[in-house]
Amino acid sequence: MSNINPTENKGELIQAIYTNEALSKSLRGFCVKEHSNENIDFLLALNKQQGISTEKQKEAAETLYDTYIDPKSKIPTINLPADIFDFLEKKRKDGNLKIADLDGAKDNIEKLIKNDTLGRYLESPLYTQYKAEQQKAAAPPPSIFAKVISAVGNFFKGIAEKITKVFAGNKEIKPLSAKDNTTEGFEAVTPPPSNTTTKLNAKANTVLNSYKAMATNLETPSASKAQTSEFDRTKERSSALVSEAPKPLAPTPKLPEEKIAKAVEPEASESKPSNTKLK
Repeated sequence: MSNINPTENKGELIQAIYTNEALSKSLRGFCVKEHSNENIDFLLALNKQQGISTEKQKEAAETLYDTYIDPKSKIPTINLPADIFDFLEKKRKDGNLKIADLDGAKDNIEKLIKNDTLGRYLESPLYTQYKAEQQKAAAPPPSIFAKVISAVGNFFKGIAEKITKVFAGNKEIKPLSAKDNTTEGFEAVTPPPSNTTTKLNAKANTVLNSYKAMATNLETPSASKAQTSEFDRTKERSSALVSEAPKPLAPTPKLPEEKIAKAVEPEASESKPSNTKLK
């Protein structure tokens, strides 16, 4: 599908390259891809010399001829009809070439671009990009009302993003303080313990209390092996419950290992079990 605008006036576009920098850059970029940028370069260079003083016209005209027309030029030259080329070559040799003498070459190159290059340019992505940039630049700036609406929208968007991040991390929301009306007022706090956690903590504390009482009894020299075994079993149950509880309410007390060893040592050294019964 063609990108050509039926109402686009090619003649006006050609004249616009002298005043519209964006258009001239876009068209020149297209010409570079087609290896024909010497045509638009000649037109732009000649246009810059318009209105210069009479004293400088001869030098400027000779520079343009040597750069864009002379076959001995170091860069690609423009393609001119034989009659125009011969006229300019004779003027250059006579030493009286002026800017006005280049008008015939200018008209010929403008016609070449209009009838050949411009048609392909109007169908190219470069022209589509140029038109889009022109429309964007011509768009009116946003009104104050639109700016306010945008600011409010960004504010609530920030709050929504903050809430999403907090819930994604399984956290709760702490409400905004009276002094803070920004999203920074939201703080993530750890949820309170669940019913399951509370029951586990209570059960663990009950076993631990029993463990403390038995440890106190073992401090006496008359402690028996049966008491020591019961203490060990209670200790194991206590450790298991504590490992199951996420957050025990009380720390595990330090085991009185030395006192236990001291209480058990006398019976361990006897060759026969003691017949003493606990009262």
